[in-house]
Amino acid sequence: MDELHSSKILLTLNLLIFLFQLSSLPFLSSAYTPPEQYFINCGSTSNTTVNGRNFIGDISSRSFSLTGKSNPVKDTNQSSSTSPLYQTARIFTQPSWYELEIAENGTYLVRLHFYPISSSNNISDAQFNVSASGFSLLSNFRPQKSDNLPVIQEFLISIGVGKFGIYFTPFQETRTFAFVNAVEVFLAPDGFVPDSATRVSPSGRKSNYNDLKSNALRTINRINVGGVKLTQDNDTLWRNWVPDDEYLYLRDAAKNSDFYGTKPKYQSGGATEYFAPDPVYRTAKQLNIDSARVNNFFNVTWRFNVSKNATLLVRAHFCNIISPALEPLKFNLYIYSEFGLLIDPTNYYPQLGAPFYYDFVVDTDNSGVLKVSIGPRDDSVNQTAFLNGLEIMELMTNLSTGPEKSKQKKKEVPIIIGSVVGGVAFVFVKKGQLEKVVDPFIVDDIRPNSLRKFGETAEKCLKDYGVDRPTMIDVVWDLEYALQLQQTIKLREPHEDSTIDVSWELPLPVVQRLPSYSIPIDEDEMPVLTDDGLATSYTNASDIFSQLRIDDAR
Repeated sequence: MDELHSSKILLTLNLLIFLFQLSSLPFLSSAYTPPEQYFINCGSTSNTTVNGRNFIGDISSRSFSLTGKSNPVKDTNQSSSTSPLYQTARIFTQPSWYELEIAENGTYLVRLHFYPISSSNNISDAQFNVSASGFSLLSNFRPQKSDNLPVIQEFLISIGVGKFGIYFTPFQETRTFAFVNAVEVFLAPDGFVPDSATRVSPSGRKSNYNDLKSNALRTINRINVGGVKLTQDNDTLWRNWVPDDEYLYLRDAAKNSDFYGTKPKYQSGGATEYFAPDPVYRTAKQLNIDSARVNNFFNVTWRFNVSKNATLLVRAHFCNIISPALEPLKFNLYIYSEFGLLIDPTNYYPQLGAPFYYDFVVDTDNSGVLKVSIGPRDDSVNQTAFLNGLEIMELMTNLSTGPEKSKQKKKEVPIIIGSVVGGVAFVFVKKGQLEKVVDPFIVDDIRPNSLRKFGETAEKCLKDYGVDRPTMIDVVWDLEYALQLQQTIKLREPHEDSTIDVSWELPLPVVQRLPSYSIPIDEDEMPVLTDDGLATSYTNASDIFSQLRIDDAR
């Protein structure tokens, strides 16, 4: 009997050990290590290491591709104090892009480095747009270095497995060019951007914002509250943090806390050293309480310049390093003075020095100013408040209309198609007299829908800008579709006896349309998609035509 009892105890202990090991697996698997890709040294033949990152020269690199018209340039006034990363650049004179192969779904940090170097191109005159993943990231951008420092634009973008492009488009109205010195694209820690967050309006109304990850975010401010400036040298993800003093509304209302002498106690499910580095959680601003003052019940407010009528992601970082012992401490966090949230560090984690954060989606008003405040509560034993860090990111709501949208290929539509075929046809299309394009001997035999499809194709070939015109493969598909419409046997409708303007506006037959694929094509070959989704090369038009069906029009 004792032996059976001992066996049960042993079995129970083994089961507990197994469950403990099993429960620890998610934490082990979620451990994050900053990836080694992608870090690009633009306009350079050599690699350079900066703060532990190996930036690969983009000339002859095989780990990514570069498409478009561009030139590498070197700084003609190189200084030994300038980082090698900013001694070269790549200039784009036409819409161009880097294309990277993404191996894992997730949120990616995308950083673009700009440092107008001295060159014969007068690079400081550059003006351009940048887009990625269908979002317009920078519009009419003119990077100007300040205090001899580079301009670094940072974005958070959800990217799926496959090809990811960053598109640079020179501003056409000024006939200028684009440039970039370095590019970073690497996977962020899991949960770096939440799926949803509390949404706050300027009037204080609260709701829920869902599907936050589907947006691109641009970093506006990253503040080390109560601390010193942090650079890429001492940040876990190579970020820059600036002190908060210049953003304080009343500087005398707050004071810096004492530096926390031990490492922050990161807890499961909370902040990690990658959400903010240790120094952010080891310093703070707190209420400047003066025992000689009659009233110490006041708020500390920070003011930030933001875009008007925009949507922001605001992340507030907390770590109780100001209490001498574990005791009840409650205070309020305010946004726009109208929305308040109870902050109770002890309730969040019952120990000192344990970092945590809150995320809010904030709609801005037309003032162009965002106010964030902390203040004491009547029901708190210790009537003070603190803040360790603050990040402000703007949701990029503008969609791209540049070369990324049209998926410009290596080979543009030949000019002859636009000028000879389209030029004749375009004039008569506008007049509703498309039948005048057709040879009079066969005009009575041309089906109106076929002729209309031909006219649409010609019109697209005459778009003002090359990026808006169809590619050769799209033209071939459309022309073959027009031929298929001509050859399809169908009872004629009364309106099909003429090709006046009414037929131009009639809908085409409902057909199933295959998705467009961005496949580069060379001079002597043209890929098409087979039934299994693979691209196959054919060397002449008849081979392509043999693969087409009536429902495959583009």
